[in-house]
Amino acid sequence: DFIGIKIGDVNGSAIANALMPVEERTTGTVFFDIQDRPVRTGEIADVTFTANEPLEGFQFTLNLDGLSVAGIPESSAAGPDHFGIFDDALTVSIDGANAFTVRFRAERSGKLSEMLHISNAVTRLEAYLEKDDIVPCGEIALRFNGMDGTTINSAGFEMFRNQPNPFSGHTTIGFFLPEASNVVMTLFDTEGKKLYSDSKWCEKGYHNRRMDGTQLGDGAGVLFCRLETSFGIITQKMLRISDKSGK
Repeated sequence: DFIGIKIGDVNGSAIANALMPVEERTTGTVFFDIQDRPVRTGEIADVTFTANEPLEGFQFTLNLDGLSVAGIPESSAAGPDHFGIFDDALTVSIDGANAFTVRFRAERSGKLSEMLHISNAVTRLEAYLEKDDIVPCGEIALRFNGMDGTTINSAGFEMFRNQPNPFSGHTTIGFFLPEASNVVMTLFDTEGKKLYSDSKWCEKGYHNRRMDGTQLGDGAGVLFCRLETSFGIITQKMLRISDKSGK
């Protein structure tokens, strides 16, 4: 099943420190800017997240795809008490600062824009522009700025590369929805033979799906995963190495 959403703070129990939302703002998007760059397996990288406008406070979950948390640098505007470390996720709950820095270890090679995703998975997305003014969770996103001037943001429909890839027994496919939508996931081979298909209503935010022998059978080779949503269709190529265990 698609992984659902839980609500909490850095340890899964409350909203941001001393911030009590009263009124919701309904326009605009708060972006957290990040300098995008490639990282190599084993590399330690300090990544700074900077809000694009002044905030009273904010909280959210960072889903980590190929990264692990190595620590919080002393130079960070927020200390370790503002973060919670989980398997494949980091929760953030900060007031009184517009930026923070996290030290990551790359568990595989890739680009930061492929490895960091914002979501509600543990801690609900919230940002406060002024006292008692809350930004709805669908209007908070990461924005990755490339050295060549390109910009990637998580405010639209995205499908992320499956991990691991190539794979044998199982792999995980992630995607981001800017708003709630019905999602049809279809797996098929190079000849167009359908291996698996299902349809599910998903809330806005980041989701992932673990696929194994139950959906894929014993087949191996090049496979394709297609996601159909209200925002468009994305098809991704995957490579499966033979493994009859299905684990």
